[in-house]
Amino acid sequence: MELTPAEELLLVCSSTTNGRLSAREPCTIAVAGAVLVELALHGRVVVRERRLIAVDGGDDGRLGGQVGPRAEEWWKRVRAHDRTRQPRYWVRAAVTDKVYAKVRSGLGDRGLLRSERRRALGLFPYTRWTVTDPAAVLGIRERMARAVSGGGADERTVALVLLADAGQLSRALLPRADRRSRKETLKKLSQGPWTGEETGEAVRAVAKAVGAVVSAAQAAHAAQASG
Repeated sequence: MELTPAEELLLVCSSTTNGRLSAREPCTIAVAGAVLVELALHGRVVVRERRLIAVDGGDDGRLGGQVGPRAEEWWKRVRAHDRTRQPRYWVRAAVTDKVYAKVRSGLGDRGLLRSERRRALGLFPYTRWTVTDPAAVLGIRERMARAVSGGGADERTVALVLLADAGQLSRALLPRADRRSRKETLKKLSQGPWTGEETGEAVRAVAKAVGAVVSAAQAAHAAQASG
């Protein structure tokens, strides 16, 4: 069963020790951005004059299974919007629409995550989500780690690494000795391989937007804490 980029990235957000999901805000933002990256990888959104533009699919206005249903939904939204917007706008919109929770529920329906209702301090109910196939998650992490260590990667894996970096997950993928050269490594990796120049440009733009939304959210939390 093939996973979408958003599904793969969400699984990477799980703990390496117990498989439990982390709902850290940077991860939820990166997963939301991954839906847009999926469209970029299939050539269904491009960036022109810093705006994210939907590229038409078939004559019936559908993508015909080229992307997952979540990505197709967002392609329709970008396409139908009355104004063209920057990638940051669409990342924020996807976060507001709770894309992370929807992707998580979809993985639960497919049996790749297990949900358990629990109570914190015996009082406050919450749901714990746990990976059911740790080997599958390990395979994704190894693929991403191989990419950043120069072992080669396809464009989908490169896109995942860029999103993981924007979502502050990339340090776990880099060997400790290589962390000093992290920025240089990721910059080189971001140059390709891409099927076309517009694909790489769109992926980089969405990843950059994810990083900007993460930084803005953290600044807002810091301001609230100090106030």
